[in-house]
Amino acid sequence: MPFISFRKVVTICFTVFMTLPAMAIDSVTLYEVPEILNCQERHKTVVTYSQCLDTVVKQYHRELTTWETNIELKLQSSASTSGRRDAIAAFKRSVKEFKEFRKRDCAWQYLAMLPDVSSASIITKECDINMTIQRIGSLKEISAFDFR
Repeated sequence: MPFISFRKVVTICFTVFMTLPAMAIDSVTLYEVPEILNCQERHKTVVTYSQCLDTVVKQYHRELTTWETNIELKLQSSASTSGRRDAIAAFKRSVKEFKEFRKRDCAWQYLAMLPDVSSASIITKECDINMTIQRIGSLKEISAFDFR
């Protein structure tokens, strides 16, 4: 998944916000995520599209939890041989801080889209999905390491 620069996101948000009344649901998406595109194709009303995104958010949150658990188990295994548990504590902190950061990062996008609550809700869900996918990718790469 390519990195989207802050400037590009702000430009896109501003453009979307300024042209929103003339836009259809399928032109609001900032992220080229297959599940988001699938929701757009299948659901042409704001309500059903938003509900579809809710399902995608839950799916990726479950997958993220799986990868977090995978790494935590590897760190615990490593700690059982080395006696050092500081990596586990730091990882648990990073999990908590990522979730807080994701919430805040998507919240400013929600606020930028107001007063159109429907579009604000949709962009927040799309942001959550994209950030979660990026985190999963990072955890997958880290999981390949041999922790000793």
